[in-house]
Amino acid sequence: MIAVLAALSSLPAGATTDETGPPPLVQVERFPADGGLTHAEDGVVLPDGRLLVGDWKHGLVTIAPDGTIAPFGDFAAAGFRTKPDPLWNSPNGIAWEPDGRHVLVADITGGHIYRVDTVTQSVARIYDHPFGVNAAIRDSSGAIWFTQSTRNAPGAGSESRMFAAADRPMGDGSVWRIAPDEVGKPVPRAVKLVDRLDFANGIALDAQRGRLYVAEIVASRVLSFAVDSASGTLGDRRVLARVTTPDNLELAADGMLWAASPFANAIYRIDPDSGAVGTVFNPDPAKSARMVAELERRQAAGEPLLPLLSPELWAPMPGLVTGVILPSGTGPAYVSGLGDALVQLEGAPGLDNADVEAARRDIQRTIDTVYAAISGPAGSSRDWNAFRSMFSEGARLFTITREGMRGGGVEDYIALSDKALVSYGFREEELINRIDVYGKLAQAWSSYEGHFVRDGEPGRVRGINGFQLQQHADVRWRVHSLLWQQENAEFPLPDSMAGNRRQLDASASVEAPKADREIEEVLEHRTRVILEGIRSDDVSGIMALYAPGALYAADSSTLLSKPEAIEAFWVEVAASDAQDATLDVLRIEQLAPDAFVEIQKYAVFNASGERLFGGYASLLWRKIGGRWLIAADVSN
Repeated sequence: MIAVLAALSSLPAGATTDETGPPPLVQVERFPADGGLTHAEDGVVLPDGRLLVGDWKHGLVTIAPDGTIAPFGDFAAAGFRTKPDPLWNSPNGIAWEPDGRHVLVADITGGHIYRVDTVTQSVARIYDHPFGVNAAIRDSSGAIWFTQSTRNAPGAGSESRMFAAADRPMGDGSVWRIAPDEVGKPVPRAVKLVDRLDFANGIALDAQRGRLYVAEIVASRVLSFAVDSASGTLGDRRVLARVTTPDNLELAADGMLWAASPFANAIYRIDPDSGAVGTVFNPDPAKSARMVAELERRQAAGEPLLPLLSPELWAPMPGLVTGVILPSGTGPAYVSGLGDALVQLEGAPGLDNADVEAARRDIQRTIDTVYAAISGPAGSSRDWNAFRSMFSEGARLFTITREGMRGGGVEDYIALSDKALVSYGFREEELINRIDVYGKLAQAWSSYEGHFVRDGEPGRVRGINGFQLQQHADVRWRVHSLLWQQENAEFPLPDSMAGNRRQLDASASVEAPKADREIEEVLEHRTRVILEGIRSDDVSGIMALYAPGALYAADSSTLLSKPEAIEAFWVEVAASDAQDATLDVLRIEQLAPDAFVEIQKYAVFNASGERLFGGYASLLWRKIGGRWLIAADVSN
């Protein structure tokens, strides 16, 4: 390895702490070894292995594997200005677009968003905001989302106002969206979706989970929002995790969210499903703990925070930690910051060359999203934007029939399938999946079973989907081509791909359309009743959901069988800080006309959106006297 920073190379193997497991052993080195960077706040890895990072002098520069630094793109032609011009521009967040070719560069002092073609190096200034833009990303629909940290208008006072908002809470941070049909206009219109944030910072879109993550640095938390891909609206706001001063965010290939912390001088890794936080990198944990304690003391006392920003805070790092640059496949990660060099990390979680499991997990989420997007009850519109986001540009989808091949592109599939899927209430689920990964190429052999209702009669189809996937520059795996064949008498599904899960046979579904709608209404009613109960402290409605003699296991060691014991449990929940909950139905198995099993993922939150507890539950529902009631409820 190149010369390692002395203080970093002496880091003991157990020096970092990780709430989700033992600390990783991370090897680090300064990159480039001789420095030469100016304000490399953020960056990306180019397909050829070079790094592309922000630069005060040139807008962007590349760093070759040997450490050579070179300007990238003609930012001056796009109006880019440097100090001492009072309207100087400061590149901040840098993010890949879904096409894997263009990057967006946010300007935190001048309020501009630049679009850079990484093939031709052309630079276009596509949007001018009245205040600084911290970070900008683009989704698969073409919409651009960005954060405004504070109301720092371009000009001589922009930087000082920005630092003032980082010093004390001002509540003027926000999240904005530029609709796809506005992008490219001479004066695009942006819509504010979230306001009153304390220095909104990094932003990341999780297409598989349908969530948008926003770092709120002065509030020391990462927020999570549900994204409506059709309307471009946000909802279900909650606190995903409490993290000391989160700055830039990056979503890794394994679905984990990475966050840089300037005041903790550390890199964190957040599980978006549970909110658990682990420490990936911290060069001096003892000093970090002291600095965080002093930060929290100052925040509680209303004292300024900026006096903490000194070499004592970030040493032995080259400068203040602001971001993390993740590879598109295997390889090292890089800690970016405001010094003259990055810090290269080897051996961080999810970056080991042998870690193919991370790729498999991401590929599985892609396939799950494809299945979920085309599934739904009759009359329900399909989430075609989510479907589109799982495919590479120019992807092909073909089926093998007795008459030959039939298919086309993604839009061809949507045009041909939408009406039938909505009319028949089609549901498709995976049986068995085999995934092979080599570099940035993957193949998935996925058998499926689909259920539908046509002319009042339930039906079932099975077959095999052959997915070919490519990992893009934004580290996400997308479908390059999809070829499938439906099971028939000549080619029955082989036992090895038929699976051993109990599948609902079409003949067991009585009045399927009516049953589907009825069960959905029952579960929606259940959710409303539980939310009303925990918010009002009146659990009588919740108790009315349980059948006589119902069993309830709130954990692995307690089984409640008496109504008064079940009621006491819910009274305790209602009296706690619980004010909100999500009940996500993962699977329904109808056992008989009067019985079904629900597999559910649940989470309970307080009034601030912080997650209190959660897990999985299996519920047995029985139809008694014409009403669906819970006969057994087992949670973990």
